[in-house]
Amino acid sequence: MALSESGHNVDVVRSELELSLQMGNGGYDVVIGAYSDHDAIESMVNTSASQMTYLPVVGSDSEKEMLKQTYDRVMVANRDEIKHYLKAIHKTLKSRA
Repeated sequence: MALSESGHNVDVVRSELELSLQMGNGGYDVVIGAYSDHDAIESMVNTSASQMTYLPVVGSDSEKEMLKQTYDRVMVANRDEIKHYLKAIHKTLKSRA
């Protein structure tokens, strides 16, 4: 995965149980996940002791515009390229400094 190759630690989960186990381990700055999973992701991000940011991924620019009222950054799946993800991660982490 390109995020790993660029120096990020990446854990991929495929179920809510895996997500819960990984989030319980802590140490995450950014969680990237489908907006369709936002309920599960947000509940785990909000109950975590560490400061994490959820970056939702949607399928279209119109969905992105709708969600920009709720989230600082929203990523569009059809822009699935490393620079898109790295830029969102960088801006998120920089905004915390």
